[in-house]
Amino acid sequence: MEQGLDNDRGRVRVNEKMETNLPGIFAIGDLVHGAGLAHVAYMEGEFAADNAMGHEAIMDYNVVPNPIYTFPKLRLSG
Repeated sequence: MEQGLDNDRGRVRVNEKMETNLPGIFAIGDLVHGAGLAHVAYMEGEFAADNAMGHEAIMDYNVVPNPIYTFPKLRLSG
């Protein structure tokens, strides 16, 4: 029996290496549950690429910076 991608409410499930339930198939960004921000997808892509090349890289969302949006714009001088 052929097995497809495991998903949850339209998002592909991945492990901490960004690998799907199908060996050697990785998913990042809008395909997976997460913050949905470009810098997060970029970081996920780096980890997925490392793992695809045989390295052991674990995605840690605790180290991803979170933006703060304000209105009006906040200007910081430094």
